[in-house]
Amino acid sequence: GHYTSWAREMHEERLVQDPSFSELRDDVHLDRRISMVTHHSVRTNHGHHAPRMQNMIEASPSHTEQRDDISMEEDDMTPVRVSQDQLRTKSGILLLAQPQDRISLSETLSMIRENIEVFTATPADVDAPAPGRKRPVVVDQVGLRCIHCRDAIHQGERVKRAVCFPSSIKRIYRTVIDMKLDHFQSCKFVPVRLKNRLDELKANNTRSTGTTMHYFVQAAKRMGMADGPHGVKMAENQDAQEAEQKETKEGCFEDKIDADKIVSVSFSSSADTEGGGQP
Repeated sequence: GHYTSWAREMHEERLVQDPSFSELRDDVHLDRRISMVTHHSVRTNHGHHAPRMQNMIEASPSHTEQRDDISMEEDDMTPVRVSQDQLRTKSGILLLAQPQDRISLSETLSMIRENIEVFTATPADVDAPAPGRKRPVVVDQVGLRCIHCRDAIHQGERVKRAVCFPSSIKRIYRTVIDMKLDHFQSCKFVPVRLKNRLDELKANNTRSTGTTMHYFVQAAKRMGMADGPHGVKMAENQDAQEAEQKETKEGCFEDKIDADKIVSVSFSSSADTEGGGQP
């Protein structure tokens, strides 16, 4: 029995330290073999090697790097309060969520809103392929998108409802529900921890009421959103556009008055000439 334990320990040391053990030089394979040996040791030795093997697993390069990458990524997406009605991620992404969400909404809706970005469409967004979209998108139109796959290099990496453009502020609630049902569990960029928590909350899922939908509308207004001729607009953008349109109309009206004056003066001059200048 002592010889068997000694041999197993030597084998485990070899898995971690011996660089000539060629079939295990790949970090992924190393993790798998360590996990297998750990499981076998716990079963045969009643956990005698468990603490030591845990240290070995945590010390493996691929495990440490992967853990650090995930924690840094999730830390960048942590909501930070920047004003009374506004939350952003540490990397600066404007979130649909607001500080009051956790008081007024269910945990599920609060979590989903914390993982949705509010943005305004650029020419690139207008030209981006969007199969199944019923209405064309215009520049400066407000859109909602998943904060986890927003920077996906290839369009094909995104799954359904990664980016949505609600037609009105009343439709924002329905858009969030659709994203919850169709996107977050399927998106490969969404952290597993978030997916698991959403699964756990399904059992306690309660039907939303008119109060919930009213909260969504009021929250959108607090962020400065308003209904425009082509979907939702941020109020400042809409005011600027309306001011520009008003200025253009006024300019056209003034040009028309000036043109009428010129015609009138020309007509008067012509009449005076024909009359020989006599009174």
